[in-house]
Amino acid sequence: MYKYAKYLIKLDHLSQQEKRELQDQYYLNVKPSSLIEKYRIDVSITNLYKCFPPVSSKEKCPYCKFPLGYLPTSRNSMLIGGQVCLLCDHFLNDEKCSCNGCRESKRQINRIKELSERFKNEAISEYINKTKKQPVEISELTLRDRLYLAALVKNCLTSDLKVLKPFSKCPHFHLAPTTKYAQKIYTHLIARGIICLSDRSHNAFALENDTLEYDLFEIYYELNISHDDTTWSTLIKALLAPSILQAQEIEDGYELWTEIVLHESIEYLRVQLEKCGLIYQSLVIINDKTLLELSTVTEKFSTTQMFKIIWAVANSAAAYKQKYKKNLSVESIMDNLVKYANKAIDGQWEMEGYARAYNSPQTTISSILFNQVLAIKEKGFLTKASIDYLSICTQRKNYNEK
Repeated sequence: MYKYAKYLIKLDHLSQQEKRELQDQYYLNVKPSSLIEKYRIDVSITNLYKCFPPVSSKEKCPYCKFPLGYLPTSRNSMLIGGQVCLLCDHFLNDEKCSCNGCRESKRQINRIKELSERFKNEAISEYINKTKKQPVEISELTLRDRLYLAALVKNCLTSDLKVLKPFSKCPHFHLAPTTKYAQKIYTHLIARGIICLSDRSHNAFALENDTLEYDLFEIYYELNISHDDTTWSTLIKALLAPSILQAQEIEDGYELWTEIVLHESIEYLRVQLEKCGLIYQSLVIINDKTLLELSTVTEKFSTTQMFKIIWAVANSAAAYKQKYKKNLSVESIMDNLVKYANKAIDGQWEMEGYARAYNSPQTTISSILFNQVLAIKEKGFLTKASIDYLSICTQRKNYNEK
């Protein structure tokens, strides 16, 4: 039924001519009280405009196909009256419409959403089960496995010791120097089957074109480690205290050391470029190409020495910007860095390094590697990565205290 039907009958005692005159005078700002008195209308001042008939519209109701009409409005209103069906009371383009047609339509939409969500959840559960591998024996964990896992367990383990919280939900957790290295940690552990997707992660999945998509850093993960001969809490303690470097693992330890130097250097370069006002360069500096170029340099210097080289190169780029009023490209900055490093090598410069920047603190992965696994502590920052150095360390008695 028409929304204002009960008001329309208030004018039944008037002729069509009188109704038109009444409406014209109302919108010409004649006082409503005088019009009510003159035309003997039993209605309040605020509801007088509701007695006017709706203006015909060319549109038809999408449900009952009955003609729509524009609702009358108060003369003080700045809005045009909405279109309403004169039969079923449907309001066109009104999300709050509660007519029978809209209610039924919303029920159908909700049903479709419910079925879609059910299908999505079933697909997610199937995907999680399909990707889960056989548990890995703790004795089978490599040096890299132990290091990566210790870093995640230390900061992301939930209070029930069952799953790892999403990286994004650990705001105070500085896992690795760069996001690329953090991604490498997750992808490695997933590929090895050491961690697997948890059922707690359903909300992190999106269904796009019938394909499940998710962000590595938004997912809950389960620890997929076999613990037949030990309790779960004992296993967690073992994971948090990865065993010290063994003689047969020296090459792996060296590789991890150089990775940390590389990523700490590229992050320090990003921070210094940003500090010098080279914002664009700082945003795009961490990519596969620059990491490859920098890896040839970082193998020849300690982290602290790399920081000194990077500081000089970043400030040189800032001076260039100030002098020529334009920025050096990322490629030019990397070329300058390699040239500076090669000069230092060819000239056999005595290089004292720089300390860590306050806004680039030591990361969890670095701390565990140097303090626990390699047990060389600050030497990991002050000394150039070397297989020979690690060999000497492993031969020393109680070398982890030296």
